[in-house]
Formats: sequence, C-alpha cells, structure tokens
Amino acid sequence: MADLREQIRTLTTRVGGRTPFTGEIWNAITRPGISLALNQYFRFFSLVCSDEPTLWPQVKPRLPPGDTYHFVELTTGADLPVAVLKGHTLFMFLFSWQPSLLARHRLVMDGQLASVGLLETLINTYGFSNYVVGTDLIDPTASVAHTFDLTIENMDDKPLEGSMNYLAVGTILGSEFPKMKTVKCKWCGATKEVKNETTKVKCDKCGKETWYYPLMRGGRLG
Repeated sequence: MADLREQIRTLTTRVGGRTPFTGEIWNAITRPGISLALNQYFRFFSLVCSDEPTLWPQVKPRLPPGDTYHFVELTTGADLPVAVLKGHTLFMFLFSWQPSLLARHRLVMDGQLASVGLLETLINTYGFSNYVVGTDLIDPTASVAHTFDLTIENMDDKPLEGSMNYLAVGTILGSEFPKMKTVKCKWCGATKEVKNETTKVKCDKCGKETWYYPLMRGGRLG
C-alpha cells in the first residue's frame, strides 16, 4: 500500500504518459499511469445528473435545487454508502468534477465527515488528490469493516446537470477475493448475484436491463 501511495504522489505530474513501476506495482492491470498488484482492485464511484435516458445506473435526473444525491458504485449499481469488508482496505485518490452549477461535495467514512468542499460552476476539474482518504489510515490491518459515503448537494436555485466521479483502489489483506458481486436494478431496485465480470443484467423482476462495470482485480477480471 505504501508503495502504491508513493507512485500516486509522483503521478501528479505524470498523468498522461507511460510511468515505470517497480516492486509489486507491475503490469497487472494498467490505466494511464496506474497499475494494480494482484491483491488490489478498482472501485468506481460516479454520479451523472441528466434527464437523458440511459441504462447506466449512475445517471439520475437533474438534481433539484437544495436536494442531495448519493454517488453510485458502478460495479454493482448500488447507491452509497458502500461497505469495505473486513480484510480489505480502500483509499480514494482520483477525481473528476464537471457540475453545471455550484454544488457541495461531502465524503463520510464510518459515519464521520472526512471531507467537504464546494464544486465550482462549469469548471472541469480532474486530478490526483493530495489528501488521500482511506480506511488504511485508521485501520491498517483491516481488522473491521468500514463504510464510505459520497454525496452532492445542489447549492443553486436551478436544476443541476453534470458528472462527478471518483476512482478508488481496494487492497486485500489476508482474505479471499469474492468471486461474485450483487448488482442492483436501476429501474425497480431488485438485486441479483452475478459473476464479477458481468456488465449487463436483465432484471428477473421488471425485465429491464442495467449496465455495470466489471469488478476488476489486478492481473485479471474477478
């Protein structure tokens, strides 16, 4: 974990090109400037405010003035808060914000406020967070389960549109990686257990389809 954190610190000026990695950070799964070890996996948290129809679960209607939305985990379609299982750690470092109006962002860990800020109007912000929030900072051995929550509140007097995203890395410490995930139907809320690599599910209850990201672990899917 410490090695990956150091790589992320150096990546603040190396977002675009190819970055060499050493030790356990190797070419398992690679994104621009990011690689995972075999005991690590991505978790994606996203919120898109738009009235355009879509099968993606993170897309919700434009956010009314004064209202709040929770982010959605893209691998499962479930609204946050999400669980970080015992034996796993999670830290968040990569973000992108493109709100159409002034909005307040809140990050809550284990029911306690960890970060809050105002997102500026019509500013496309993308980068690596210098202030990394993670469960390993308070529980480095992953001895208990934890929760993460991310919300956006519309601070304007008009409906908000835009996209807000976070990329997080989970690390497995002495526990098995799940082979299945539980996905939530965007349309009726029904849940179903599927394989980690599943990206499209037709709901057994309402018959409608929802799309998801695969649960990606270092070296392979699932």
